[in-house]
Amino acid sequence: EAIDAPELPFELWRISRYEKDTISLEKLNSSNPEEGSLPKFHSKTMSYIRQTYTEEQHLAKPDKEIKELYRELKKCILSLGEEVKLDPQKYYLAFKAATNIVDLELQKSAIRCYINLSIGELKDPEKKAGDVSNKGHRGNGDYDFIIKEKNEINYLMNIISQSYARNS
Repeated sequence: EAIDAPELPFELWRISRYEKDTISLEKLNSSNPEEGSLPKFHSKTMSYIRQTYTEEQHLAKPDKEIKELYRELKKCILSLGEEVKLDPQKYYLAFKAATNIVDLELQKSAIRCYINLSIGELKDPEKKAGDVSNKGHRGNGDYDFIIKEKNEINYLMNIISQSYARNS
């Protein structure tokens, strides 16, 4: 009966999931069934295809030095464990184990790293990581770290290792 009550503020949809992250949405509408019979439904189908992002798309933005820095940092992050995988997203490159460990946003002259730890969980003796818990940001976690030079990788990897221990 709910499908024939146009004053109700909702629509009824059937969702079907297919391979390769494709889904089908089917809006169900009644055809004013006669009394005593079951409603008949008409459907409108639309498909949603998940956009795929690549590492190469992210590497188009930074300058040569930052690309080299990224490749070195990537090698270090992936060496944390066999389960660590790269998962390119729209705005960042996610490095995941059980969940995100660190998200890298490649910029023209720096790499912004979002560390997936909550405020108070990070041991950062030099206080180099920033608190982004109350700021809008695209990555996961409450800390960020901006890296511009190869000599910062060791310290950053100490921070990323803490996230790996917590999120793997």
